Amino acid sequence: MYNYSNLCDYEFEILCKDIMQKKLGKPLQIFARGRDGGIDITDDTVKKNVVIQVKHYIKSKYADLLSSLKKEVAKVVELAPDEYYVCCAVELTAANKTEIYEMFSEYMEDSGNILSLNDIDEFLQYPENEDIVRKHYKLWLESTGVLGEIYNRDIFIDCETLLYDIENEQKEFVETTAYRQCIDILEQDRLLMILGMPGTGKTLTTKMLALYYAASGYRIVYTTNGDLQSIKKALSTDKDSKEIILLDDCLGQYYFRMKDTQENELMSLVKYILMHKNKKLIMNSRVTIFQQAKETYIDLHSFIKSEKIKLQFIDMSVMTVEDKGRIFKNHCISEISHRTIMRR
Repeated sequence: MYNYSNLCDYEFEILCKDIMQKKLGKPLQIFARGRDGGIDITDDTVKKNVVIQVKHYIKSKYADLLSSLKKEVAKVVELAPDEYYVCCAVELTAANKTEIYEMFSEYMEDSGNILSLNDIDEFLQYPENEDIVRKHYKLWLESTGVLGEIYNRDIFIDCETLLYDIENEQKEFVETTAYRQCIDILEQDRLLMILGMPGTGKTLTTKMLALYYAASGYRIVYTTNGDLQSIKKALSTDKDSKEIILLDDCLGQYYFRMKDTQENELMSLVKYILMHKNKKLIMNSRVTIFQQAKETYIDLHSFIKSEKIKLQFIDMSVMTVEDKGRIFKNHCISEISHRTIMRR
Protein backbone atom coordinates (compact mmCIF):
# COMPACT_ATOMS: atom_id res chain seq x y z
CA MET A 1 0.00 0.00 0.00
CA TYR A 2 1.18 3.54 -0.74
CA ASN A 3 2.05 5.87 2.14
CA TYR A 4 -0.97 8.18 2.45
CA SER A 5 0.22 9.59 5.78
CA ASN A 6 2.81 11.58 3.80
CA LEU A 7 0.00 13.65 2.27
CA CYS A 8 -1.50 16.62 4.05
CA ASP A 9 -5.27 17.17 3.86
CA TYR A 10 -5.07 19.30 0.75
CA GLU A 11 -2.68 16.96 -1.07
CA PHE A 12 -5.06 14.08 -0.36
CA GLU A 13 -7.88 16.22 -1.74
CA ILE A 14 -5.96 16.77 -4.98
CA LEU A 15 -5.31 13.02 -5.20
CA CYS A 16 -9.03 12.29 -4.79
CA LYS A 17 -9.89 14.87 -7.43
CA ASP A 18 -7.51 13.21 -9.90
CA ILE A 19 -8.96 9.78 -9.12
CA MET A 20 -12.58 10.87 -9.41
CA GLN A 21 -11.92 12.78 -12.63
CA LYS A 22 -10.68 9.56 -14.16
CA LYS A 23 -13.49 7.47 -12.71
CA LEU A 24 -16.24 9.85 -13.83
CA GLY A 25 -14.62 10.97 -17.08
CA LYS A 26 -15.26 14.67 -16.46
CA PRO A 27 -13.25 17.66 -15.19
CA LEU A 28 -13.70 18.52 -11.52
CA GLN A 29 -12.89 21.53 -9.37
CA ILE A 30 -11.67 21.81 -5.80
CA PHE A 31 -13.37 24.34 -3.55
CA ALA A 32 -11.19 26.79 -1.67
CA ARG A 33 -10.48 25.84 1.93
CA GLY A 34 -12.83 27.13 4.57
CA ARG A 35 -16.52 26.63 5.14
CA ASP A 36 -17.18 24.48 2.12
CA GLY A 37 -20.87 23.94 2.76
CA GLY A 38 -20.42 20.18 2.37
CA ILE A 39 -18.42 20.43 -0.84
CA ASP A 40 -14.74 19.68 -1.35
CA ILE A 41 -14.89 18.78 -5.06
CA THR A 42 -17.58 19.39 -7.66
CA ASP A 43 -18.13 19.25 -11.41
CA ASP A 44 -19.77 22.67 -11.58
CA THR A 45 -19.46 25.45 -9.02
CA VAL A 46 -22.96 26.71 -9.90
CA LYS A 47 -25.07 23.62 -10.63
CA LYS A 48 -23.14 21.17 -8.43
CA ASN A 49 -24.49 18.06 -10.14
CA VAL A 50 -21.68 15.98 -8.66
CA VAL A 51 -20.45 16.64 -5.13
CA ILE A 52 -17.49 14.82 -3.57
CA GLN A 53 -16.69 15.06 0.12
CA VAL A 54 -13.09 14.24 1.08
CA LYS A 55 -12.15 13.12 4.57
CA HIS A 56 -8.44 12.54 5.13
CA TYR A 57 -8.69 11.11 8.67
CA ILE A 58 -5.58 8.99 8.17
CA LYS A 59 -4.93 6.73 11.18
CA SER A 60 -8.26 7.83 12.70
CA LYS A 61 -10.97 5.53 14.03
CA TYR A 62 -14.07 4.77 11.99
CA ALA A 63 -16.18 6.35 14.74
CA ASP A 64 -14.42 9.69 14.19
CA LEU A 65 -15.10 9.53 10.45
CA LEU A 66 -18.73 8.62 11.02
CA SER A 67 -19.22 11.48 13.47
CA SER A 68 -17.82 13.93 10.92
CA LEU A 69 -20.00 12.58 8.10
CA LYS A 70 -23.16 12.90 10.21
CA LYS A 71 -22.52 16.65 10.29
CA GLU A 72 -22.56 16.67 6.47
CA VAL A 73 -26.06 15.19 6.08
CA ALA A 74 -28.01 18.43 6.41
CA LYS A 75 -25.63 20.18 3.99
CA VAL A 76 -26.09 17.44 1.39
CA VAL A 77 -29.88 17.59 1.71
CA GLU A 78 -29.72 21.34 1.08
CA LEU A 79 -27.42 20.90 -1.94
CA ALA A 80 -29.47 17.98 -3.34
CA PRO A 81 -26.81 16.86 -5.85
CA ASP A 82 -27.50 14.26 -8.54
CA GLU A 83 -24.50 12.26 -7.32
CA TYR A 84 -22.73 12.35 -3.98
CA TYR A 85 -19.42 10.63 -3.23
CA VAL A 86 -17.29 10.20 -0.13
CA CYS A 87 -13.52 9.62 -0.36
CA CYS A 88 -11.59 8.88 2.82
CA ALA A 89 -8.20 7.64 4.00
CA VAL A 90 -9.80 5.17 6.38
CA GLU A 91 -10.08 1.42 5.85
CA LEU A 92 -13.78 0.47 5.86
CA THR A 93 -15.60 -2.83 6.26
CA ALA A 94 -18.66 -3.72 4.17
CA ALA A 95 -20.82 -2.92 7.22
CA ASN A 96 -19.13 0.50 7.56
CA LYS A 97 -19.89 1.32 3.93
CA THR A 98 -23.51 0.23 4.33
CA GLU A 99 -23.92 2.49 7.35
CA ILE A 100 -22.50 5.50 5.47
CA TYR A 101 -24.56 4.70 2.37
CA GLU A 102 -27.78 4.67 4.39
CA MET A 103 -27.02 8.22 5.55
CA PHE A 104 -26.78 9.49 1.94
CA SER A 105 -28.74 6.85 -0.01
CA GLU A 106 -30.97 9.42 -1.71
CA TYR A 107 -27.90 10.88 -3.43
CA MET A 108 -25.84 7.72 -3.98
CA GLU A 109 -26.33 4.93 -6.50
CA ASP A 110 -24.94 2.37 -4.07
CA SER A 111 -22.11 1.86 -1.57
CA GLY A 112 -19.70 2.08 -4.53
CA ASN A 113 -20.02 5.87 -4.13
CA ILE A 114 -17.90 5.50 -1.01
CA LEU A 115 -14.16 5.16 -1.63
CA SER A 116 -12.20 3.84 1.33
CA LEU A 117 -8.44 3.79 1.68
CA ASN A 118 -8.38 0.26 0.25
CA ASP A 119 -10.49 1.31 -2.75
CA ILE A 120 -8.19 4.25 -3.49
CA ASP A 121 -5.08 2.12 -3.17
CA GLU A 122 -6.50 -0.63 -5.38
CA PHE A 123 -7.43 1.93 -8.05
CA LEU A 124 -3.91 3.35 -8.04
CA GLN A 125 -2.34 -0.10 -8.47
CA TYR A 126 -3.75 -0.47 -11.99
CA PRO A 127 -1.15 0.32 -14.70
CA GLU A 128 -3.53 2.68 -16.50
CA ASN A 129 -3.52 4.94 -13.42
CA GLU A 130 0.27 5.23 -13.20
CA ASP A 131 0.03 8.86 -14.31
CA ILE A 132 -1.84 9.76 -11.13
CA VAL A 133 0.60 7.87 -8.91
CA ARG A 134 3.61 9.47 -10.57
CA LYS A 135 2.14 12.93 -10.06
CA HIS A 136 1.77 12.38 -6.31
CA TYR A 137 5.37 11.43 -5.52
CA LYS A 138 4.98 11.58 -1.72
CA LEU A 139 2.93 8.39 -1.97
CA TRP A 140 5.83 6.32 -3.20
CA LEU A 141 9.08 8.20 -2.68
CA GLU A 142 10.13 6.28 0.43
CA SER A 143 9.27 2.90 -1.09
CA THR A 144 11.65 3.49 -4.01
CA GLY A 145 14.63 3.53 -1.65
CA VAL A 146 15.84 6.87 -3.06
CA LEU A 147 15.90 8.53 0.37
CA GLY A 148 17.96 5.65 1.69
CA GLU A 149 20.43 5.92 -1.18
CA ILE A 150 20.69 9.67 -1.61
CA TYR A 151 24.47 9.57 -1.23
CA ASN A 152 24.87 6.81 -3.82
CA ARG A 153 27.14 8.49 -6.34
CA ASP A 154 25.65 6.43 -9.14
CA ILE A 155 22.39 8.31 -8.61
CA PHE A 156 23.47 11.74 -7.30
CA ILE A 157 26.67 13.25 -8.65
CA ASP A 158 28.40 16.08 -6.68
CA CYS A 159 25.26 16.55 -4.58
CA GLU A 160 26.46 16.82 -0.95
CA THR A 161 25.32 20.45 -0.65
CA LEU A 162 22.04 19.80 -2.42
CA LEU A 163 21.18 16.81 -0.24
CA TYR A 164 21.89 18.44 3.11
CA ASP A 165 18.83 17.86 5.35
CA ILE A 166 16.79 16.71 2.37
CA GLU A 167 15.01 13.95 4.28
CA ASN A 168 13.41 16.46 6.66
CA GLU A 169 12.77 18.99 3.93
CA GLN A 170 10.80 16.55 1.77
CA LYS A 171 8.42 15.87 4.67
CA GLU A 172 7.79 19.58 5.18
CA PHE A 173 7.60 20.48 1.50
CA VAL A 174 4.27 21.68 0.12
CA GLU A 175 3.44 20.81 -3.47
CA THR A 176 2.52 24.30 -4.63
CA THR A 177 0.93 25.24 -7.93
CA ALA A 178 4.38 26.42 -9.08
CA TYR A 179 5.93 23.03 -8.26
CA ARG A 180 3.33 21.19 -10.33
CA GLN A 181 3.87 23.64 -13.18
CA CYS A 182 7.61 22.91 -13.02
CA ILE A 183 6.96 19.20 -13.55
CA ASP A 184 4.59 19.93 -16.45
CA ILE A 185 7.26 22.09 -18.13
CA LEU A 186 10.01 19.51 -17.61
CA GLU A 187 7.83 16.74 -18.99
CA GLN A 188 6.96 18.71 -22.08
CA ASP A 189 10.00 20.89 -22.78
CA ARG A 190 12.83 19.38 -20.63
CA LEU A 191 14.27 22.84 -19.93
CA LEU A 192 13.32 24.89 -16.91
CA MET A 193 14.50 28.18 -15.42
CA ILE A 194 13.14 28.88 -11.94
CA LEU A 195 13.29 32.56 -11.01
CA GLY A 196 12.48 34.33 -7.78
CA MET A 197 13.57 36.70 -5.08
CA PRO A 198 15.79 35.36 -2.25
CA GLY A 199 13.89 33.11 0.15
CA THR A 200 11.02 32.27 -2.20
CA GLY A 201 11.80 28.57 -2.42
CA LYS A 202 13.93 28.23 -5.57
CA THR A 203 16.50 25.83 -4.11
CA LEU A 204 13.96 23.81 -2.10
CA THR A 205 11.78 23.34 -5.17
CA THR A 206 14.88 22.32 -7.15
CA LYS A 207 15.69 19.70 -4.48
CA MET A 208 12.18 18.27 -4.54
CA LEU A 209 12.21 18.10 -8.32
CA ALA A 210 15.52 16.21 -8.05
CA LEU A 211 13.94 13.69 -5.66
CA TYR A 212 10.92 13.31 -7.90
CA TYR A 213 13.04 12.47 -10.93
CA ALA A 214 15.52 10.32 -8.98
CA ALA A 215 12.59 8.20 -7.84
CA SER A 216 11.50 8.02 -11.47
CA GLY A 217 14.83 6.49 -12.48
CA TYR A 218 16.86 9.60 -13.38
CA ARG A 219 20.51 10.12 -12.50
CA ILE A 220 21.08 13.55 -10.93
CA VAL A 221 24.07 15.75 -11.80
CA TYR A 222 24.45 18.94 -9.79
CA THR A 223 26.73 21.93 -9.39
CA THR A 224 26.86 25.26 -7.58
CA ASN A 225 30.39 26.22 -8.62
CA GLY A 226 29.83 27.10 -12.26
CA ASP A 227 32.12 24.36 -13.55
CA LEU A 228 30.15 23.36 -16.62
CA GLN A 229 33.03 21.31 -18.01
CA SER A 230 32.86 18.94 -15.02
CA ILE A 231 29.11 18.69 -15.50
CA LYS A 232 29.51 17.60 -19.10
CA LYS A 233 32.20 15.09 -18.12
CA ALA A 234 29.90 13.61 -15.45
CA LEU A 235 27.14 12.91 -17.96
CA SER A 236 26.74 9.33 -19.07
CA THR A 237 28.25 8.34 -22.41
CA ASP A 238 24.98 6.51 -23.03
CA LYS A 239 22.84 9.15 -24.71
CA ASP A 240 19.71 7.17 -23.87
CA SER A 241 20.46 7.20 -20.13
CA LYS A 242 17.91 9.27 -18.16
CA GLU A 243 19.69 12.22 -16.53
CA ILE A 244 18.68 15.55 -15.08
CA ILE A 245 21.16 18.39 -14.54
CA LEU A 246 20.69 20.96 -11.78
CA LEU A 247 22.40 24.36 -11.94
CA ASP A 248 21.74 26.13 -8.64
CA ASP A 249 22.07 29.93 -8.74
CA CYS A 250 23.18 29.41 -12.32
CA LEU A 251 23.56 33.11 -13.12
CA GLY A 252 24.91 34.15 -9.72
CA GLN A 253 28.29 35.24 -8.45
CA TYR A 254 30.26 32.34 -9.96
CA TYR A 255 28.90 33.04 -13.38
CA PHE A 256 29.68 36.73 -13.26
CA ARG A 257 33.32 35.79 -12.82
CA MET A 258 33.24 33.25 -15.59
CA LYS A 259 35.83 33.09 -18.28
CA ASP A 260 35.09 34.06 -21.88
CA THR A 261 34.20 30.52 -22.94
CA GLN A 262 31.77 29.88 -20.07
CA GLU A 263 28.81 31.56 -21.74
CA ASN A 264 29.27 29.32 -24.75
CA GLU A 265 29.52 26.28 -22.45
CA LEU A 266 26.18 27.11 -20.87
CA MET A 267 24.51 27.48 -24.25
CA SER A 268 26.23 24.31 -25.45
CA LEU A 269 24.77 22.45 -22.46
CA VAL A 270 21.29 23.78 -23.21
CA LYS A 271 21.59 22.68 -26.83
CA TYR A 272 22.83 19.25 -25.71
CA ILE A 273 19.68 18.82 -23.63
CA LEU A 274 17.49 19.80 -26.56
CA MET A 275 19.18 17.16 -28.71
CA HIS A 276 18.62 14.26 -26.27
CA LYS A 277 15.08 13.41 -25.23
CA ASN A 278 16.13 11.59 -22.02
CA LYS A 279 18.01 14.59 -20.63
CA LYS A 280 16.51 17.45 -18.61
CA LEU A 281 17.95 20.69 -17.24
CA ILE A 282 16.82 22.73 -14.24
CA MET A 283 18.36 26.14 -13.63
CA ASN A 284 17.46 28.61 -10.91
CA SER A 285 18.44 32.22 -10.42
CA ARG A 286 17.51 35.37 -8.57
CA VAL A 287 15.31 37.68 -10.64
CA THR A 288 17.70 40.65 -10.48
CA ILE A 289 20.69 38.51 -11.54
CA PHE A 290 18.66 37.04 -14.37
CA GLN A 291 17.78 40.49 -15.70
CA GLN A 292 21.45 41.54 -15.59
CA ALA A 293 22.53 38.32 -17.32
CA LYS A 294 20.08 38.92 -20.18
CA GLU A 295 21.70 42.30 -20.78
CA THR A 296 25.26 40.93 -20.48
CA TYR A 297 25.07 37.68 -22.48
CA ILE A 298 23.82 38.22 -26.02
CA ASP A 299 23.45 34.51 -26.86
CA LEU A 300 21.51 33.84 -23.68
CA HIS A 301 19.22 36.80 -24.32
CA SER A 302 18.55 35.62 -27.88
CA PHE A 303 17.91 32.07 -26.76
CA ILE A 304 15.44 33.16 -24.10
CA LYS A 305 13.64 35.44 -26.56
CA SER A 306 13.18 32.42 -28.82
CA GLU A 307 11.26 30.76 -25.91
CA LYS A 308 13.34 27.59 -26.15
CA ILE A 309 13.98 28.00 -22.41
CA LYS A 310 10.59 27.77 -20.69
CA LEU A 311 10.62 30.07 -17.69
CA GLN A 312 8.92 29.18 -14.43
CA PHE A 313 8.69 31.99 -11.88
CA ILE A 314 8.40 31.38 -8.15
CA ASP A 315 7.26 34.59 -6.54
CA MET A 316 5.65 34.64 -3.09
CA SER A 317 3.68 37.72 -4.05
CA VAL A 318 1.77 35.78 -6.69
CA MET A 319 1.36 32.53 -4.71
CA THR A 320 -2.20 31.65 -3.92
CA VAL A 321 -3.41 32.33 -0.39
CA GLU A 322 -4.03 28.59 -0.18
CA ASP A 323 -0.40 27.76 -1.00
CA LYS A 324 0.86 30.32 1.52
CA GLY A 325 -1.47 28.94 4.18
CA ARG A 326 -0.32 25.36 3.63
CA ILE A 327 3.36 26.38 3.72
CA PHE A 328 2.78 28.26 6.97
CA LYS A 329 0.88 25.30 8.45
CA ASN A 330 3.68 22.87 7.57
CA HIS A 331 6.30 25.16 9.11
CA CYS A 332 4.25 25.42 12.31
CA ILE A 333 3.84 21.64 12.53
CA SER A 334 7.56 21.19 11.90
CA GLU A 335 8.48 23.74 14.59
CA ILE A 336 6.16 22.09 17.14
CA SER A 337 7.63 18.65 16.35
CA HIS A 338 11.18 20.01 16.65
CA ARG A 339 10.46 21.59 20.06
CA THR A 340 8.82 18.38 21.27
CA ILE A 341 11.91 16.38 20.29
CA MET A 342 14.22 18.95 21.96
CA ARG A 343 12.25 18.74 25.24
CA ARG A 344 12.64 14.96 25.23
